[in-house]
Amino acid sequence: MKLYNKSELRYSRIFFDKRPPAFAFILIISTAIILSGALVGAAYIPKNYIVKANGNSVITGTEFLSAISSGKVVTLHKSEGDMVNAGDVIISLSSGQEGLQASSLNKQLVKLRAKEAIFQKFEQSLNEKYNRMSNSGEEQEYYGKVEYYLSQLNSENYNNGTQYSKIQDEYTKLNKITAERNQLDADLQTLQNELIQLQQQGDSPSLSDTTSADDKAKLETKILEITTKIEALKTNITSKNSEIDSQQSNIKDMNRTYNDPTSQAYNIYAQLVSELGTARSNNNKSITELEANLGVATGQDKAHSILAPNEGTLHYLVPLKQGMSIQQGQTIAEVSGKEKGYYVEAFVLASDISRVSKGAKVDVAITGVNSQKYGTLKGQVRQIDSGTISQETKEGNISLYKVMIELETLTLKHGSETVVLQKDMPVEVRIVYDKETYLDWILEMLSFKQ
Repeated sequence: MKLYNKSELRYSRIFFDKRPPAFAFILIISTAIILSGALVGAAYIPKNYIVKANGNSVITGTEFLSAISSGKVVTLHKSEGDMVNAGDVIISLSSGQEGLQASSLNKQLVKLRAKEAIFQKFEQSLNEKYNRMSNSGEEQEYYGKVEYYLSQLNSENYNNGTQYSKIQDEYTKLNKITAERNQLDADLQTLQNELIQLQQQGDSPSLSDTTSADDKAKLETKILEITTKIEALKTNITSKNSEIDSQQSNIKDMNRTYNDPTSQAYNIYAQLVSELGTARSNNNKSITELEANLGVATGQDKAHSILAPNEGTLHYLVPLKQGMSIQQGQTIAEVSGKEKGYYVEAFVLASDISRVSKGAKVDVAITGVNSQKYGTLKGQVRQIDSGTISQETKEGNISLYKVMIELETLTLKHGSETVVLQKDMPVEVRIVYDKETYLDWILEMLSFKQ
């Protein structure tokens, strides 16, 4: 190998006339291939522009449980992770006053309903002109009124034995006719039941095949006889009803004559009946109000039981033990729907929401999982809230938009290893709002493209 000094090389054409070695051609060709491949790849590989946001996974159909009233936990009927059905009792609470108000209202209702029996007895005494009231307790007031009315009748000599006896006879006749009508009703019901059985027997397919013509004729004859009897009974019942109406009208006329409107006794009777109507109306009004209050009180007692709103899996949001106190309106648990469908709730800064649109593609990286190894979940934006929510941070309050993201899959895989998205897992959301190729990006950086 020949060596050259610096002065010999200054004006020499040794390097220009010399043929390059083989490795130089290989280097040049390799470089050209790499540059060409990079150029082609840059023309097709997209560069995504994304908006990042944090969020967590949520199960569809999740409903939260809150305490309607404050109280102490008496019984935990269901444990964490149990499957529950709609209406199942989850927790029983106690305020220490269950049933007290309802018990008091029930006692008042019993007294008011007992008054109705007194009113009926009082009305019966006035109509029959016989004092059936007791001269003690709740009935004593009405006992005195009936006695006053009867004494007035006696003083005016309106309590005529003959007229009264006639009225009683008419009542006896009325009761007799009513009893006869009731017996006819019972006989009619018996015949109708017998007719139904015979008709079912005649319509039976198995009976039609095995029964002779004579037997069928006898069956039809019997049905006809019963039908005739039924029609006769209906006619008799109609007649008896007419007799009852006539008898009642007759008794009413006799009572009107017996209680002469011009007498003082009749005026007392009318006044007592009017007072009875007012007292009965007020009593019914009080019963209605007490029943409404009782319903409210019973509902308040039931409010001490927290029930499952739907079927699903129970999860306690706060650790609960027997004896712990729960405040009214406190959210204590949630029930995840039986049909599990996951989606992601992400919270985007208000300054970035203008770049987020419905239907935009989304990459979801599970926090704590190597996204370079396992990749990301794919999805798209399904819903954007119309307003912001405020969140307190170290830098102060920030405004965020809640964005719902629908996922295409819940599983990340790398070889035989699998990661499945679970409820409430924290995630990082990367919403793609624009994309271009790396070639366009390079040209823009070099100012060759606007």
